[in-house]
Amino acid sequence: MCASALAALVLVATACGGSERPSRPETLSAIAAEVIVPGYGEAATEFGDLAQAARRLCASPDEALLAEARQALADARRAWKSTEAFWVGPVMDRRSWALIDWPVNEDEVRRLIDDESGPVIDAAYVARFVGADQRGLGTAELLLGGDLESLGGRACDYLRSAAEVAAGEIEEVLALWNQSETVEDLVEDGVDDLVNDAIFLTRRVSDMELGPALGAAGRNADLERIVEGPLGLGVEDGSARLSGLRAVFVGADGSGGLSSLLDDETAERLSTGLAAAEAAWEVVPTPLRTAVTAQPELVVQARDAIITLERVIATDVVSQLGVAVGFSDLDGDSSG
Repeated sequence: MCASALAALVLVATACGGSERPSRPETLSAIAAEVIVPGYGEAATEFGDLAQAARRLCASPDEALLAEARQALADARRAWKSTEAFWVGPVMDRRSWALIDWPVNEDEVRRLIDDESGPVIDAAYVARFVGADQRGLGTAELLLGGDLESLGGRACDYLRSAAEVAAGEIEEVLALWNQSETVEDLVEDGVDDLVNDAIFLTRRVSDMELGPALGAAGRNADLERIVEGPLGLGVEDGSARLSGLRAVFVGADGSGGLSSLLDDETAERLSTGLAAAEAAWEVVPTPLRTAVTAQPELVVQARDAIITLERVIATDVVSQLGVAVGFSDLDGDSSG
């Protein structure tokens, strides 16, 4: 479905309204048209740029092209992380993160590269025959984190292939969101899905990543729970996630999203919680793993702000919107 068809869906939903506050169909149609489709569109563009940068680097390796590819990787990762706030519909049905962003197994990646008698490494092979922990953004970042000398031969084939597979998957997700059926599914029951997604996302950050890394609740600190590669993009990941949450709950222009379905007091608490989390995260130094040990008080403040935001969503928003809290498809998984 093209952009004009998406706009038509919004107009149809609006015509069914008439109250001062927008209806759920109006709100969800607007989120699809103004947040979700543009979000995946941006990701598709950035991943396409990453694939192109990888091809240029492999064709003519030099320091300038390596820096360009690293920046393209950072841009693609930021765009992808911002979509975590609306991991509903196709991205969940297809389990897209298994092709795009899974914590990397460095030993297995190196083993495949070093096996000169092994299979030819191309996009088709990476998509079908290597594990989720040996492809996607994690593998691309691992390879781009080294020097030019380490990017010869099979390593560059691997980099190019991982980028192409991830870009292809994002294109598939975007194509599905450009179909009317996908948007109609969101309009039908998307409030529960989006609110649950926000709860799972904030809990994953606070309880599965930052909490264990900080040694919260008397546990031994485990820095490995921070998913951060050699380019040190963990802080940028957090900012992108919060940016996605803001778009879903407050709207692309700051005056819509799911908060338009809430009373003024709850909407204000939600907006305040988002702003506090963003402000606390903004002062965390990069890389994140270093910050956890060098300036843990700043990471603790950021985690506390995210916990507060999660509580507003899981109590006030859930109660007011009548959301049924369930389990995520990611429960028990180790996606980044």
